[in-house]
Amino acid sequence: MEKWEYQTVMVSIGNVNGGRSWVADTPDSSRAAGFQNILNRYGEHGWELVSAVVEETVGDLAVSAEKYRLFFKRRLL
Repeated sequence: MEKWEYQTVMVSIGNVNGGRSWVADTPDSSRAAGFQNILNRYGEHGWELVSAVVEETVGDLAVSAEKYRLFFKRRLL
């Protein structure tokens, strides 16, 4: 039977090089900016994105996401 491990990652808006971008910690204990970079860094470590959920929204008439929780899995060897 296959066995899996799971990890959740919080992604939020942060200040990066004088601008704002999505940021998150990565499996190698560094930080990545930009959703594509975050996903690629986890993929390099064998993690597969399973789901993403909006954690926090802001705004009155126009709702925008401020934080996401990403759910990853990878096969245990």
